[in-house]
Formats: sequence, C-alpha cells, structure tokens
Amino acid sequence: MANYKITNITKNLDRRSPVFNSAVVLEYPENMQKKTVSVKPDQQIVISLSSLPQAINHLRMNGLIMVEEINEFQVNKLLDRQKPQSKK
Repeated sequence: MANYKITNITKNLDRRSPVFNSAVVLEYPENMQKKTVSVKPDQQIVISLSSLPQAINHLRMNGLIMVEEINEFQVNKLLDRQKPQSKK
C-alpha cells in the first residue's frame, strides 16, 4: 500500500476554463466498495491505495489534480497539522 497526497489545482487554471476553481470528484476502490470524495480547490487529501485508479490518472493527465507519493512520516506530519490545537 502506498500513500498518495492529492491536491486540487483547478484554482491555477485559466479563468476562461470551464473547470476553473471547481471541485473535483475522486472515485477509488476501498474494501471492495467504490468510495467517492469531493476535493475543493486548493484542498488536499491523503489516500492509501495499492495503485492509482484510472479515474484519478485521467484527472491528473487533464491537469486538474496533482498527485504525490508520500511516506508514513509525511502522512503523520500532515495529519498532526490538521488536528485543532487546544489553547492553554
């Protein structure tokens, strides 16, 4: 299983593009079921998959998302950053 960080980069497209600043829907298999996740512009998610599905590769080739393979240390770092910190 590999960890992938997927970022929606539609905010960086040309303003006249029909998909400028729009949400992207990702579909991937998990435990023999089809999961669907909506990613807003400039949002990133972390997914653990054995290989990238064809739908995600298609979005990457069209320039709508950016995919990076990351290790466990980077996953933990991203998850710690997302947790709200309590004030003392």
